[in-house]
Amino acid sequence: MPLDPLTMVGVVTPQRAYAMAAVKVRLHQRRFRELVVSAYKVACAMCSLRHGELLYAAHILPDRDERGRPEVSDGFCLSKDISLKWRGSNPLGTQCRCRVRHAKPVS
Repeated sequence: MPLDPLTMVGVVTPQRAYAMAAVKVRLHQRRFRELVVSAYKVACAMCSLRHGELLYAAHILPDRDERGRPEVSDGFCLSKDISLKWRGSNPLGTQCRCRVRHAKPVS
């Protein structure tokens, strides 16, 4: 039976707490996504999912790598589910392994 927070006795209510944070925002990311998703004709490279809102532009070289560039040639389009597996977050416990190979330059 779920507990009703309005009738619980002796429970300490959390106090509000705040912190200030400086955040590094990747301003180029939105345009990178637009270019990559468009280059892949709004389809996941692995499963062919065609729902733009569920697609993610993945970097081949990590964005933090100095060799990585926010260009189509350094990205590919993945569904958000596959992207989570690619980046190491694997809530379903499945394995996702692939090899990326450029057959020809992408413009």
